[in-house]
Amino acid sequence: MQAEDNYDEDDNEDEDEEEEEEEEEEEEEEEEEEKENDEEDEGPQPPAYDPNDF
Repeated sequence: MQAEDNYDEDDNEDEDEEEEEEEEEEEEEEEEEEKENDEEDEGPQPPAYDPNDF
């Protein structure tokens, strides 16, 4: 019975590691999407005003 308990604990550790990796990947994807959305919201940037042009 004790061997089974140890096996279950090992399984849970592996699952925890997999879940952490998946969460990190999801966070990275969300950050990339946010950057893309920010760029889309800004749209084309007008040229910066340069007082030396006049």
